[in-house]
Amino acid sequence: MPRDCQLCSERLYGRSDQKFCSDHCRNRFHNSIKSADHHFVRTIQRKLSRNRQILWKAIRNGQNELAWERLLSMGLQPNYCTQSYWKAGGQKVYVCYDVAYYCVGDENKKPDRVHIYISENMVGQAF
Repeated sequence: MPRDCQLCSERLYGRSDQKFCSDHCRNRFHNSIKSADHHFVRTIQRKLSRNRQILWKAIRNGQNELAWERLLSMGLQPNYCTQSYWKAGGQKVYVCYDVAYYCVGDENKKPDRVHIYISENMVGQAF
């Protein structure tokens, strides 16, 4: 029974379980599958990385507390964080890798200010 390459449809000769005519076709086939699967993850990773950069920039500039609107104008996307938890005082803390922030004021309404700090419980931990 004649067999064809799964990528380029070239006739296959040799082993009965062969699926590709060359390493080039095999690699292209598997890379295309991998690329489609990981596009979603790469997109989220970029957003998380950008959020971390924004928060770290504020800390480096000595701005531990910023206006919420200022953070948003810098490009922070608040729906993307690596972890969130509730502090003992009832405030929700959002963590982006090793930097955390929480809203000062009523979180259910539009917050006025955000407090940013290095998350001590995340430093040195593997994700």
